[in-house]
Amino acid sequence: MRQTFQFPKKAIFFVAALIISAIAIMLLTQLQQSYQAVQPIDQLYIFGDSLSDVGNVFRATGGQVPAAPYFQGRHSNGRVWVEELAAKLNLPNDRVKNFAWGGATTGLNGLNQVPGVLAQVEAFIQTRPKVDPQALFVIWAGANDYLFSTETPNTSIDNLNRSLQSLLQFGAKRFLVANLPDLGKLPATRTTEA
Repeated sequence: MRQTFQFPKKAIFFVAALIISAIAIMLLTQLQQSYQAVQPIDQLYIFGDSLSDVGNVFRATGGQVPAAPYFQGRHSNGRVWVEELAAKLNLPNDRVKNFAWGGATTGLNGLNQVPGVLAQVEAFIQTRPKVDPQALFVIWAGANDYLFSTETPNTSIDNLNRSLQSLLQFGAKRFLVANLPDLGKLPATRTTEA
């Protein structure tokens, strides 16, 4: 009769605990390396329309548009969301470059001949020798395409795609592309009828 050798249960438990500990240490080391590899955002570039414009139209019109009661040249009753984002990222004003224009569409020309997002991105690329790899690129536009323009949804999407592709080819790595708000709830599009 042949006897088979069996490891004692304590030995099996000990070996299993060693293997699990080794895997846990390797995973923790990888997580720490991954965490250390993520660099903070150190620059913010903004392209868009009135939802992100911090006064480009106001300066271009000598303070005529948007008129009071709007807040300090913004199409808003206070600071716009990208200013809040920059504050949350602890970015000083010189690290935030805003190319957004109130009235911009996703194409080359917006309403009243302001630069659209495609033109904003082209102007950015033409004036920069290289891109900051830690920069966040923000694009939020399209409402004016739907509300006031003759652009089709496919054209708007194509324009946004072309803007993103241009920035990618230029070397941009981090993006925030915002979706449109519910355009049916804007004061200009709401009806008071029940």
